[in-house]
Amino acid sequence: MEKSDQFAYFVPKGKSEQIHVDTYLLKGDNLCMSVDSGYKVYNLRTKGVVNFSDEPMYNAFAVSYGLPLSRHLKDFRSQYDEYWNGWRFWLLP
Repeated sequence: MEKSDQFAYFVPKGKSEQIHVDTYLLKGDNLCMSVDSGYKVYNLRTKGVVNFSDEPMYNAFAVSYGLPLSRHLKDFRSQYDEYWNGWRFWLLP
């Protein structure tokens, strides 16, 4: 895996700009993520997004709606490794 393959990004439906995602976690229909400008929660069902400029605001919202706190968000590489857990080496030549 190349270093450049470890960067996650997000493109909201109907938009053309990519948003660089530092850490994220999916909980139900909600994609919770930290981005360059703060935090975002994107609802995959409704396509709505809620923006937060700082961590305390995001965490207060997360507690209210049963979403992961900012400290529980993970980067792409750690989630990739957790998902595959070494199996990809057995399946790929």
